[in-house]
Amino acid sequence: MGEGYLLVPGLIYLFGLPVYVTMGTSLVTVFPLALVGGIIKWLEGYVALKAVLFTAAGTIIGARISGQTIIREETFFETIKKDVNLKND
Repeated sequence: MGEGYLLVPGLIYLFGLPVYVTMGTSLVTVFPLALVGGIIKWLEGYVALKAVLFTAAGTIIGARISGQTIIREETFFETIKKDVNLKND
């Protein structure tokens, strides 16, 4: 289990933070840990660099597209609700 298993609910219920803040906090705390672990595995020879580059490029492109899509909509959940309603018609 990842650290978000306890961190996100803890921040929500113990500190009363909004969900988007807890998710951002979780991402920021996990980033340095993943970076260090990734560098160690790369130095040990366990990383396929070509796969990393393709994955990173797809992630960056996908994040930009989804970020712009969400900004254009009122909220993410309203967008999902609209999509579900369209599929049910």
